[in-house]
Amino acid sequence: AGRKILISLGGANSSSMFSSVAANINTRTTFIQNLVTYVANNHDDGADFDWEQPGSPSDSTNEIALMKETHEAFQKVDPTLLLTMAIGSSAYGGRYRNYDSLSQYVHWFNVMTYDMDQGWSGKSGYNAALYYYAGMGSDYSVDQSITYLTRSRQIPPSKLVLGVPFYGKTFNNSSRFNTPFSFSSTPFYYDIVNLAGWTRYWDTVAQVPYLSNGSSVITYDDSMS
Repeated sequence: AGRKILISLGGANSSSMFSSVAANINTRTTFIQNLVTYVANNHDDGADFDWEQPGSPSDSTNEIALMKETHEAFQKVDPTLLLTMAIGSSAYGGRYRNYDSLSQYVHWFNVMTYDMDQGWSGKSGYNAALYYYAGMGSDYSVDQSITYLTRSRQIPPSKLVLGVPFYGKTFNNSSRFNTPFSFSSTPFYYDIVNLAGWTRYWDTVAQVPYLSNGSSVITYDDSMS
Protein backbone atom coordinates (compact mmCIF):
# COMPACT_ATOMS: atom_id res chain seq x y z
CA ALA A 1 0.00 0.00 0.00
CA GLY A 2 2.80 2.38 -0.85
CA ARG A 3 4.67 1.71 2.38
CA LYS A 4 8.09 0.20 2.93
CA ILE A 5 8.87 -2.35 5.64
CA LEU A 6 12.37 -2.87 7.02
CA ILE A 7 13.55 -5.53 9.42
CA SER A 8 15.19 -4.01 12.50
CA LEU A 9 18.21 -5.81 13.93
CA GLY A 10 19.58 -5.35 17.42
CA GLY A 11 18.29 -2.95 20.04
CA ALA A 12 19.28 -1.94 23.54
CA ASN A 13 19.07 -5.48 24.92
CA SER A 14 19.93 -7.33 21.70
CA SER A 15 23.21 -5.78 20.57
CA SER A 16 25.69 -8.01 22.35
CA MET A 17 26.66 -10.06 19.27
CA PHE A 18 27.29 -7.16 16.86
CA SER A 19 30.88 -6.69 18.00
CA SER A 20 31.96 -10.31 17.47
CA VAL A 21 30.01 -10.72 14.21
CA ALA A 22 31.42 -7.52 12.71
CA ALA A 23 34.99 -8.30 13.80
CA ASN A 24 35.47 -11.30 11.51
CA ILE A 25 35.08 -11.27 7.73
CA ASN A 26 33.70 -14.82 7.70
CA THR A 27 30.97 -14.13 10.26
CA ARG A 28 30.18 -10.82 8.55
CA THR A 29 29.80 -12.57 5.21
CA THR A 30 27.57 -15.30 6.64
CA PHE A 31 25.48 -12.75 8.52
CA ILE A 32 24.98 -10.60 5.43
CA GLN A 33 24.13 -13.58 3.25
CA ASN A 34 21.52 -14.71 5.76
CA LEU A 35 20.12 -11.19 5.94
CA VAL A 36 19.83 -10.88 2.15
CA THR A 37 18.04 -14.23 2.01
CA TYR A 38 15.66 -13.23 4.83
CA VAL A 39 14.82 -9.88 3.23
CA ALA A 40 14.17 -11.54 -0.14
CA ASN A 41 12.05 -14.36 1.29
CA ASN A 42 9.92 -11.99 3.36
CA HIS A 43 9.65 -9.28 0.70
CA ASP A 44 11.12 -6.66 3.02
CA ASP A 45 12.37 -3.34 1.66
CA GLY A 46 15.66 -3.35 3.54
CA ALA A 47 17.15 -3.46 7.02
CA ASP A 48 17.73 -1.15 9.97
CA PHE A 49 20.77 -1.75 12.19
CA ASP A 50 20.40 -0.86 15.87
CA TRP A 51 23.83 -1.51 17.39
CA GLU A 52 23.81 0.08 20.83
CA GLN A 53 26.60 0.73 20.54
CA PRO A 54 30.21 0.34 19.26
CA GLY A 55 32.45 0.55 22.31
CA SER A 56 35.97 0.75 20.92
CA PRO A 57 38.01 2.01 17.95
CA SER A 58 38.05 -1.53 16.54
CA ASP A 59 34.25 -1.71 16.79
CA SER A 60 34.10 1.54 14.85
CA THR A 61 36.27 0.16 12.06
CA ASN A 62 34.34 -3.11 11.96
CA GLU A 63 31.00 -1.33 11.88
CA ILE A 64 32.04 0.52 8.74
CA ALA A 65 33.02 -2.79 7.12
CA LEU A 66 29.70 -4.34 8.14
CA MET A 67 27.65 -1.50 6.68
CA LYS A 68 29.76 -1.26 3.53
CA GLU A 69 29.49 -4.96 2.78
CA THR A 70 25.76 -5.01 3.55
CA HIS A 71 25.25 -2.03 1.25
CA GLU A 72 27.17 -3.76 -1.54
CA ALA A 73 25.19 -6.99 -1.07
CA PHE A 74 21.89 -5.09 -1.18
CA GLN A 75 22.96 -3.19 -4.28
CA LYS A 76 23.88 -6.43 -6.01
CA VAL A 77 20.54 -8.15 -5.47
CA ASP A 78 18.21 -5.12 -5.51
CA PRO A 79 19.40 -1.48 -5.68
CA THR A 80 16.10 -0.27 -4.21
CA LEU A 81 16.73 -1.98 -0.85
CA LEU A 82 17.13 0.48 2.02
CA LEU A 83 19.83 0.39 4.67
CA THR A 84 19.36 2.53 7.78
CA MET A 85 20.79 2.84 11.28
CA ALA A 86 19.53 3.79 14.72
CA ILE A 87 22.00 6.08 16.46
CA GLY A 88 22.41 7.72 19.84
CA SER A 89 21.63 11.38 20.28
CA SER A 90 24.67 12.49 22.27
CA ALA A 91 28.42 12.80 21.92
CA TYR A 92 28.78 9.80 24.24
CA GLY A 93 26.71 7.61 21.93
CA GLY A 94 28.69 8.75 18.91
CA ARG A 95 32.21 8.60 20.32
CA TYR A 96 33.06 5.42 18.37
CA ARG A 97 31.03 6.14 15.25
CA ASN A 98 32.57 7.42 12.01
CA TYR A 99 29.57 9.17 10.51
CA ASP A 100 31.54 10.44 7.52
CA SER A 101 32.19 6.87 6.41
CA LEU A 102 28.83 5.44 7.46
CA SER A 103 26.92 8.12 5.54
CA GLN A 104 28.25 6.65 2.30
CA TYR A 105 26.32 3.42 2.85
CA VAL A 106 23.29 4.45 4.92
CA HIS A 107 20.15 6.00 3.47
CA TRP A 108 19.32 7.69 6.78
CA PHE A 109 19.99 7.62 10.53
CA ASN A 110 17.14 7.14 13.02
CA VAL A 111 18.09 9.37 15.95
CA MET A 112 17.04 8.08 19.37
CA THR A 113 15.87 11.42 20.73
CA TYR A 114 14.10 9.85 23.71
CA ASP A 115 15.01 8.16 27.01
CA MET A 116 17.14 11.25 27.52
CA ASP A 117 16.42 11.46 31.23
CA GLN A 118 15.34 8.24 32.87
CA GLY A 119 16.40 9.27 36.34
CA TRP A 120 20.01 8.06 36.10
CA SER A 121 21.03 11.15 38.07
CA GLY A 122 18.67 10.19 40.87
CA LYS A 123 16.24 12.96 39.91
CA SER A 124 13.11 13.02 37.78
CA GLY A 125 13.46 14.52 34.30
CA TYR A 126 11.85 14.85 30.88
CA ASN A 127 11.85 11.90 28.49
CA ALA A 128 12.42 14.01 25.37
CA ALA A 129 12.75 17.71 26.21
CA LEU A 130 12.72 19.74 23.01
CA TYR A 131 15.01 22.40 24.52
CA TYR A 132 17.51 22.53 27.36
CA TYR A 133 16.05 23.37 30.76
CA ALA A 134 17.76 24.33 34.01
CA GLY A 135 18.80 21.30 36.01
CA MET A 136 18.99 18.97 33.05
CA GLY A 137 22.73 18.56 33.60
CA SER A 138 24.56 16.62 30.92
CA ASP A 139 21.42 15.05 29.47
CA TYR A 140 20.68 16.18 25.92
CA SER A 141 17.61 17.93 24.62
CA VAL A 142 16.26 17.15 21.15
CA ASP A 143 17.53 20.51 19.90
CA GLN A 144 21.03 19.92 21.28
CA SER A 145 21.11 16.43 19.77
CA ILE A 146 20.28 17.51 16.24
CA THR A 147 22.68 20.47 16.53
CA TYR A 148 25.46 18.10 17.61
CA LEU A 149 24.81 15.66 14.77
CA THR A 150 24.48 18.27 12.01
CA ARG A 151 27.17 20.72 13.11
CA SER A 152 29.76 18.80 15.13
CA ARG A 153 29.44 15.55 13.20
CA GLN A 154 28.48 17.07 9.84
CA ILE A 155 25.63 14.67 9.09
CA PRO A 156 23.38 16.15 6.36
CA PRO A 157 19.98 17.02 7.88
CA SER A 158 18.34 15.11 5.04
CA LYS A 159 19.84 11.91 6.48
CA LEU A 160 18.42 12.36 10.00
CA VAL A 161 15.05 11.04 11.16
CA LEU A 162 13.84 12.42 14.49
CA GLY A 163 12.71 9.79 16.98
CA VAL A 164 9.40 10.52 18.74
CA PRO A 165 8.43 8.54 21.86
CA PHE A 166 4.86 7.29 22.05
CA TYR A 167 5.31 6.54 25.76
CA GLY A 168 6.24 8.39 28.91
CA LYS A 169 7.98 8.01 32.27
CA THR A 170 6.24 8.03 35.63
CA PHE A 171 8.26 9.28 38.59
CA ASN A 172 6.59 8.39 41.89
CA ASN A 173 7.00 10.48 45.05
CA SER A 174 8.25 13.37 42.95
CA SER A 175 5.87 16.34 42.96
CA ARG A 176 7.85 18.21 40.30
CA PHE A 177 10.85 17.60 38.02
CA ASN A 178 14.51 17.64 39.11
CA THR A 179 13.59 16.07 42.44
CA PRO A 180 14.35 12.62 43.90
CA PHE A 181 11.89 9.81 43.19
CA SER A 182 11.25 6.33 44.54
CA PHE A 183 10.19 4.32 41.49
CA SER A 184 9.52 4.92 37.80
CA SER A 185 7.40 3.13 35.20
CA THR A 186 6.92 3.45 31.43
CA PRO A 187 3.26 3.92 30.42
CA PHE A 188 2.18 4.06 26.78
CA TYR A 189 0.67 7.22 25.31
CA TYR A 190 -2.83 5.74 24.98
CA ASP A 191 -2.76 4.94 28.71
CA ILE A 192 -1.44 8.37 29.68
CA VAL A 193 -4.15 10.38 27.89
CA ASN A 194 -6.90 8.34 29.55
CA LEU A 195 -5.65 8.78 33.12
CA ALA A 196 -8.06 10.27 35.66
CA GLY A 197 -6.99 12.46 38.57
CA TRP A 198 -3.98 13.98 36.81
CA THR A 199 -3.51 17.60 35.70
CA ARG A 200 -1.71 18.50 32.48
CA TYR A 201 0.95 21.20 32.56
CA TRP A 202 3.16 22.73 29.87
CA ASP A 203 6.85 23.54 30.39
CA THR A 204 7.47 26.75 28.45
CA VAL A 205 11.24 26.25 28.48
CA ALA A 206 11.59 22.54 27.61
CA GLN A 207 8.48 22.86 25.38
CA VAL A 208 6.94 19.58 26.52
CA PRO A 209 3.84 18.61 28.54
CA TYR A 210 3.72 16.70 31.79
CA LEU A 211 1.10 15.40 34.18
CA SER A 212 0.99 15.69 37.97
CA ASN A 213 -1.35 14.28 40.59
CA GLY A 214 0.32 16.14 43.45
CA SER A 215 2.61 13.31 44.50
CA SER A 216 3.95 11.93 41.19
CA VAL A 217 4.71 13.28 37.73
CA ILE A 218 4.60 11.82 34.20
CA THR A 219 6.80 13.10 31.37
CA TYR A 220 5.42 12.40 27.91
CA ASP A 221 4.87 13.89 24.44
CA ASP A 222 1.68 14.90 22.67
CA SER A 223 0.74 16.53 19.36
CA MET A 224 1.74 19.96 20.64
CA SER A 225 5.29 18.98 21.61
